[in-house]
Amino acid sequence: KGCLQADFRSGLKELYRKDDDDDDGTGANSQQQKALPDDFDMDVFCISANDYLKVSKIKAARDGNSNCFSNITDTQIPQLRQFVHQRTAQFCKANVKSFVESTKDVLDQMKLLASDVDDVPSGRSAFRMKNQFENKMRDLDKSIRPLADQFKSVIDQKVRQ
Repeated sequence: KGCLQADFRSGLKELYRKDDDDDDGTGANSQQQKALPDDFDMDVFCISANDYLKVSKIKAARDGNSNCFSNITDTQIPQLRQFVHQRTAQFCKANVKSFVESTKDVLDQMKLLASDVDDVPSGRSAFRMKNQFENKMRDLDKSIRPLADQFKSVIDQKVRQ
């Protein structure tokens, strides 16, 4: 694994060097070199999909026995699967958090606009709009709350795995 990580790192450095060579002389691309930290380590999985399929009995027995591994864990497919799920959950959580925060900001602005009754010439219509908005917000909260709680539960379970 260490050799694969070193090869990957040297390949990225070579790629950055080629970008610098193609540069127009301003040195703008040399900043890309700094995008790869010195302590960068890429997760490496040396998998055997064929052996995984055979050991887990997904692949037909007529294809023969596995070549290298007799234990599913040794194929590293389960570890790779867990890694992918963790990465995906992190990105999903960040995107959901960003969405919720931006939605909250929009709703706060709408609430502020609707509640500013004193500055509106027609106070009665603004008051009606405010009441309708608050009623709709309560309805929306009742509709979304179970979905949000269920979604949070699923994400929490995935992150713990």
